[in-house]
Amino acid sequence: MKNNNGFTLIELLIVLAIISILAVGATAGIRLISGGSSKQAAQKIMNALDQVRMENMTRSESFSLTISKAGEMSKEYSLVIYRDTVILSSQKLELVGGSISYETVDGEMIELGSSKKLEISFRKDTGGIRENSEGKIPSRIIINGSDDTVIIRLATATGKSFIEK
Repeated sequence: MKNNNGFTLIELLIVLAIISILAVGATAGIRLISGGSSKQAAQKIMNALDQVRMENMTRSESFSLTISKAGEMSKEYSLVIYRDTVILSSQKLELVGGSISYETVDGEMIELGSSKKLEISFRKDTGGIRENSEGKIPSRIIINGSDDTVIIRLATATGKSFIEK
């Protein structure tokens, strides 16, 4: 009769190989989730910008978009679309270890916080971007994620937006 009091070296190596494969997969998954959040936030912002611009140019009401942070310690930002003063839709943008800021046409950088928000509205005739309530015209939106940064360029004359490479 055999006495099995322990593991063989081969069994131990197989277990270590399985644990390392799982650890690599978990690390890659975490990077994918955290890095993807800035890209997902940028895509939601781009979709909202296109929607607001088109609605504003084709309807008689005024449409606008606001991006604001829930609180200084919060990771969540809210993306709200208005028709005049009525909220049409609201989405949450969660950035893991990230932030959103914008640059004005004058080159001023403004980071969104509990007291600073980004307001974007468009002209009815050209679709160009109007001054917001602070007298600023945004030219770029910068979404900083934990691993990457996505920049949305705003063509102020036409209101079109695209992601910079």
